[in-house]
Amino acid sequence: MFRQLRNKKAFDRAQTQANDGEFVCGTLVDDQPVYFVMPADASDEEVRAKAFEMRNKRTMNHVERTLLDIVESTRV
Repeated sequence: MFRQLRNKKAFDRAQTQANDGEFVCGTLVDDQPVYFVMPADASDEEVRAKAFEMRNKRTMNHVERTLLDIVESTRV
């Protein structure tokens, strides 16, 4: 119950940071939800890249980006 309350507060905090034309996204970091704000016109690729950065504390390198592109192009 405490975990759900903490999760809701984190989401609400992110939502108050979002301006018009922005939305709240989330990812898991060490099995804990983490929320961040992205522009409404952000592509799925940009959101995934930001989520990766939040989880790993770094941007995707060229090899990781290429592997992701291969997986996405072969996905049915």
